[in-house]
Amino acid sequence: MLPPSQSGGPKGLGNPDDKSLRKVELEVLIPMKIREKTKKEKCLEEGQAFTECCKASGFWMFLKCRPQTNALNKCLEKWYNDEEMGKQCTEEYLQERSEYRRTGITAKQRKKESVEIEGAFRGRTRNIKCVFIEVLGDEKLNKTEFSGSGNGTRVKCSVQLKLGSYRVGIKLEVGDPPEEDFVEDSELLVYDTAEYTTMSPTRAVFDRGGSSELIVTFPGSRVPRLPLICVISGDGWPTDKRLAQSEANTLDTCIIPYPNSSVELNIAPSFNGIHTFQKTFPLRFYASPPEMRRYYIAEDGHAVVIVFDRPVNLCNLDKCSSILNNETLARLGEGAMCKWATKQQLIISVQNAIKAVFDEVVLAKEYLQSNWKQWKQEETTRDVIISSEEKWLRLFGHFKENHLATSNLIKIVEYAFCLLGTSAPVERVFSLMNNAWTDYRGLMKESTVKGLMTCKINIGLACEDFYNKIKNKKDFLKTVLANETYT
Repeated sequence: MLPPSQSGGPKGLGNPDDKSLRKVELEVLIPMKIREKTKKEKCLEEGQAFTECCKASGFWMFLKCRPQTNALNKCLEKWYNDEEMGKQCTEEYLQERSEYRRTGITAKQRKKESVEIEGAFRGRTRNIKCVFIEVLGDEKLNKTEFSGSGNGTRVKCSVQLKLGSYRVGIKLEVGDPPEEDFVEDSELLVYDTAEYTTMSPTRAVFDRGGSSELIVTFPGSRVPRLPLICVISGDGWPTDKRLAQSEANTLDTCIIPYPNSSVELNIAPSFNGIHTFQKTFPLRFYASPPEMRRYYIAEDGHAVVIVFDRPVNLCNLDKCSSILNNETLARLGEGAMCKWATKQQLIISVQNAIKAVFDEVVLAKEYLQSNWKQWKQEETTRDVIISSEEKWLRLFGHFKENHLATSNLIKIVEYAFCLLGTSAPVERVFSLMNNAWTDYRGLMKESTVKGLMTCKINIGLACEDFYNKIKNKKDFLKTVLANETYT
């Protein structure tokens, strides 16, 4: 008699109806070879073929496989107990088997995945197994084994596992007891469908000063909370920069190194740097916009010459409308034409001559008037005086940020600074000269001595030190700048 059939599957598979297992539709056809002998022999051979099929294919967990095996065992028991009942049982069983063989089975089954383990193995196909241990809690393990096929250096197993994390090893049934060896620091993660839908950013400037890395983020997706390893690919991308790790203590991110030039890359997230997710994301690095190094207006006022700090990519930059904003175009007037003398020099020709001096002075006046109240308030709040030099520096900084020419305005300001604000300094000099050559000096009054000592001490200071000493003394500056006659 055949041994009673086992009702369970491979050790550790668990309940086949477990909803946490991924499932697919799988059709199974039973072998059709049946020897034409006695009904008893047919039953025996049919049952043995059916049993071996189940064992070899690992289909013990099928809902229809187990009832058929149980029915076969009952049939065989009746043969040995009561031959007449056995004959009737055999006819019923074979009829049921015939229908079963003709139509096939459609059953829900966990999807099989292939796992390969590399090493040096002396086991053969019939006596080597892949072992997976799931840690469920403190000292509580769930061990699962699957038969494998190997060639001495690699073992391949078709496995079906629940969601979770497993240690991976090999079991060789060549001794007593069988040998088991686990891959050092191994961890097999079985997870449901994982995919990212977006990545941010997808564009970046590669020559940004002071930066060597770009952090990309994959937001808003249901993915196991594990660190990522992004696989980077692109034309000319170096192999030593192919893998990008996650940012420290942060998930759903990858640190992308900056390239040396413009490049288009593909970023594929993964957990191990080998098996990437299905969707990849484009990442484009481009050069920062060029800045104007200098600019000036031609003497006749009919052209503006702009020199950039680097060569410019001239593609699609043959028209003024592609280079200048609407406000600048409106100020240049109709008929403005842009022509590249070189990749770094742009010449803008205009029909109406530009009055450079008038434009610069008007813009400077507008800026000073709009900021005058703010400066007064700042002086009151901070209890300091904003010098005229600082105000002019702010004005020229504003012009530079907005790429406005100031060549003529600078000349005007330089000339203005050469002029004395009042006659007080001149009168002070003549007063001291008179004191030096008249009898008044010889009297050595307290006020005269005090004034001479003050001048002597101040003359001993450097210009910058003298300026820093008196710049915040409002009363002193008010007295010095007063239009009074000193005798």
